[in-house]
Amino acid sequence: MEKQDIVIVGAGIFGVAIGYHILKENPGKKVTIFEKFPTCGQGNTAKSAGAFRNVFSSKTNFLLADTSVDFYLDIHRQGHDIGLEQAGYLWLMSHSQLERNKDVLAKMQHNGVKLKFYEKEELKKIMPYLNTDIDPADEEARMMGLESIEKGVFGVKCGFVDADKLTRFYETEFKKMGGQVIYNTEVAMPLLEPREKLGLECEPLIWQDVEITGVRLKSGKTVNADKVIIAANSWAPNILDPVGIDCMIKSVKRQMFVLRSQKLAPLMKVEGFNQFNALPFTIFPKAAIYIRVDRIEGSVWASGHEHFGAPYLFEEDPKATDEYYDYNIYQVLRKYMPMFDGLKAANKWAGLYDMNTLDANPYIFETHNVIIAVGSSGSGIMKADAAGRITAALYAGRKEAELYGNRKFEVATLGLKHRNVEPEKFIL
Repeated sequence: MEKQDIVIVGAGIFGVAIGYHILKENPGKKVTIFEKFPTCGQGNTAKSAGAFRNVFSSKTNFLLADTSVDFYLDIHRQGHDIGLEQAGYLWLMSHSQLERNKDVLAKMQHNGVKLKFYEKEELKKIMPYLNTDIDPADEEARMMGLESIEKGVFGVKCGFVDADKLTRFYETEFKKMGGQVIYNTEVAMPLLEPREKLGLECEPLIWQDVEITGVRLKSGKTVNADKVIIAANSWAPNILDPVGIDCMIKSVKRQMFVLRSQKLAPLMKVEGFNQFNALPFTIFPKAAIYIRVDRIEGSVWASGHEHFGAPYLFEEDPKATDEYYDYNIYQVLRKYMPMFDGLKAANKWAGLYDMNTLDANPYIFETHNVIIAVGSSGSGIMKADAAGRITAALYAGRKEAELYGNRKFEVATLGLKHRNVEPEKFIL
């Protein structure tokens, strides 16, 4: 392959959004994305919940998500089918949760997050099958530490997209501009070469000046490029570690379970939250157990967020286990919505989150001629457009990126040397 201007590693949502925005700014550049899977978005992007929100306490996270969501809403209005449904997010909160998050909720509203609050009695009318009052005599519920639901906190500018369709939108537009995506091709590591080659097999030697000049593929072939961009999500450390570059992330497994039953029919049409009469993305008070209704398939997706004690562990092909559903998710669901009682998972899958354990905001920085865009911490879809624009600005050497809606963002904010973000305090 001839020398490229830019090589991007990873055709997930971050990789294709970055490719799209770089070519939009730099028409005519030779830009190639390498992807190990047979098509775009088939890694962790495909295994996500496909949901979006702008409900974040961190001003940085809010700006990244809010502008990205605005872009998705705009292309949706233009007629691009990305499976978008602005159905909202619904946090079902106990009294103690409301007290703990009182200041955070107020701050988010002050920062521009649109929230609506549903009292317990309103929730009961809209969802008569919701168990808002946990029986204090229920030994199982007491053992699990379940609390009664006091209020619903509804994120207005939130909802669902089809992860595959959104990724393909970026990929299609990227290709129209002349970009190239090469599938079934895995990158092993950046290509590290001495600036002045001696022709020795053991180069580079420790006393030589070195630079990254492209990538080395798993096949052994090399591809030279003026710039390498790593957007490989949880695989990024495997690619960068061999050349001694730390991308500052760890992997955590997320498991998703699909439930199908006539018992769940009431969840397919719920009036009172949105124009679609759809159940919002709903988060329960315990362990951040959540459900997403897929009205097209007539199914319910269920998952939850790990807590302290969950291992940081990269798995090449992570698997969901029935035990995780049976002993964790199911036990909470059936207490708050008895219609789940007796239901088994009809399908399941698992993916990885590339977690930024420092502040749950993405990393976008350059080192040794490599730009690294990782650390979405489970919110890659909802921040991808902003990440693409910021990476394009970093590539161009600009100090400021222009996010969708002409909102400015300092590129160094997500870097390492001059990082300036608030730790996220409102986690699912």
